[in-house]
Amino acid sequence: MSPILNRYLIREISAAMFATAVLLLVVVFCGLLTDVLSKITQGRFPASLILTQMALRVPMALSLLLPLAGFIGVILAYTRLYRDSELAVLRASGFSELGLLRPVFSFALPFALVIGGISLYLAPTAQRIAIDQAELANRQVAIAGMEPGSFVQLKSSNAVIFAGELVANKAFRDVLIVRTMPADASGQEQLQIVRAKSGVIGSEKKNAPTILRLSEGQRTDIVLGQNDIERAAFKQADLALPDSLQQGRGYMPQDLPTQTLLATLVGRAELQARISAPIMLILLMLLAPALARSAPRQVRYDRIVIGVLIYLVYSQAIELAKRAMALGKTPEFVGVWWVHGLFLIGLIVVYRAQLVLAWRARSEMAQLMRSKGQPGSNVLPRQNTGSSNVLPRQNTGSSNVLPRQ
Repeated sequence: MSPILNRYLIREISAAMFATAVLLLVVVFCGLLTDVLSKITQGRFPASLILTQMALRVPMALSLLLPLAGFIGVILAYTRLYRDSELAVLRASGFSELGLLRPVFSFALPFALVIGGISLYLAPTAQRIAIDQAELANRQVAIAGMEPGSFVQLKSSNAVIFAGELVANKAFRDVLIVRTMPADASGQEQLQIVRAKSGVIGSEKKNAPTILRLSEGQRTDIVLGQNDIERAAFKQADLALPDSLQQGRGYMPQDLPTQTLLATLVGRAELQARISAPIMLILLMLLAPALARSAPRQVRYDRIVIGVLIYLVYSQAIELAKRAMALGKTPEFVGVWWVHGLFLIGLIVVYRAQLVLAWRARSEMAQLMRSKGQPGSNVLPRQNTGSSNVLPRQNTGSSNVLPRQ
């Protein structure tokens, strides 16, 4: 293929893919903003981390969106070429449909390496940094929502916490906790009031539940509807905060470093899913020119809907295959590779006519080259015998061409 034509097609694909990626990233960015704001209101981490948390979530979103952006970008680029009859001119000029796949593959291969780096290294690292950052903020600063002079409702434990003056990063003075206890055997509810001179937010170890450690306080238990009151003094008591006021979920398989995934079956399933991202990109981009076939002036946006549906089916099939492997329902050597195998078979079926024509042309060319090299071949070499089938022009004196008068 001509280098000029190759660069032209790559430029068209790049422009369409970049526009699609920006649009998809804006949509996902709005979703990430909603999720982060929801976790801030729940007290998962302070509001000061909103920008860094969103930035650290972008690589994971890119590993999912870039294959779709490349797929849709090729569809948009080639449907425009079909609409403007440019591909019809190229086909009439002798460029085959398989030959027009070369610029797509030359663009998809380095792009797949970029996605592989994001999926294998950048996205998990960013996820771990985001988790550690939120957890560290919850350890060093007062829990989001638990501010001096304010009441915090703990819905999961039916308790209300009031903290007085903030002495240090993690220490409060004059802590009051009012909690409704479940009914006892007699059916009477109890009210528990805990008051302490100070309270410190901390954790025993990393990813452990966050606790509020109270010092020099008194606990009062009151049975509602009766006059039973019980008081007890303590020097130190720990109160585990509910999940709504702490991060501490630990690392999930998608957050672990790639080099540690080989130790467990779940990790190996996650590793295959990460490797699937660049493979899916290449196969989808090779399918896109066939999906973009259309007549001139035909509406091209219906192909985008079909492309999105194909991407969703492909990606969800990989996710289901990963979970089946993690649960031990499929062998490891099968893993998620059967999904790519089925898609590759479908790709061959789509281009079967072009592949057959290319195979026949190659076979005829090879047979012709072999026949030229064999002695006694039907194809004789051209010899200069001195005689020719083309007779020399003779001047007979008469001519069909009359002299100019």
